Amino acid sequence: MKLPSSTAFCAAALLALSTTLAPAVPFAIIGIDRGPLQNGSPLPNSTEAQGIFLDMLIDVGVEDFESFTPGTGGPTPLDFGVAGTGTLSGSGIVAAEPTVSPAGLFPVSGDQFWESVVSPAFTITFDQPVVAFGFFATDANDLGGGLTLTFVNGGPTFVPLPLPLLEDASAIFVGYINPEELFNAVAFGAVDDQADDLVGFDDFTVGSVTEPSGNGNGNGNGNGNGVPESGGSLVLFSSALIALFVARARRRKD
Repeated sequence: MKLPSSTAFCAAALLALSTTLAPAVPFAIIGIDRGPLQNGSPLPNSTEAQGIFLDMLIDVGVEDFESFTPGTGGPTPLDFGVAGTGTLSGSGIVAAEPTVSPAGLFPVSGDQFWESVVSPAFTITFDQPVVAFGFFATDANDLGGGLTLTFVNGGPTFVPLPLPLLEDASAIFVGYINPEELFNAVAFGAVDDQADDLVGFDDFTVGSVTEPSGNGNGNGNGNGNGVPESGGSLVLFSSALIALFVARARRRKD
């Protein structure tokens, strides 16, 4: 997929997003910083994506894994402060790394993070429904396995992230907001289940949108804040910073 590279277009889109309310349709933003990087490296694109995401939210809570003993596995309780709690279950452990691991994983805040092979998946279940979820990931998609998110609500919403093949020890930030339907859990997985890709995750983030989106009746049809409806995905940024309006892709129940 060839992405637009115009600096002026990118800047205009960034300004529009950062000065409007939360989108009225399911929306994801991705910031990418190519490696090799390590703990403490500047992450300009990832942190810019994080900033745009956080500007749309209130009552934000972050789990950074700094309070855990390294080696702790699931099920693991997560503390999002004012945003509630959650439970992480499935593959992975809490890892500690002051610089960067031999596999290219590193934390983006503090010295600890969640280390996991993304296939089989791990899942975060929230104690109360949430509208927004974000995270950093390091060394993702260096083997070409990709990264997917499945948000569980009335029916699962499957979101394959449009990541390019990345170098070792790269970093990304992903933020997802769905004002149309709150979700109770999110499952991480891979596009290619055979890739066996080890990834580091940090700063799991949840929050509420700044104001109700849509036309005022809570149905999120895109009439209230100038964000258009979309039946597919709309790429707004360069390959370093991508924003998508995410179409619902329901997995059929067996």
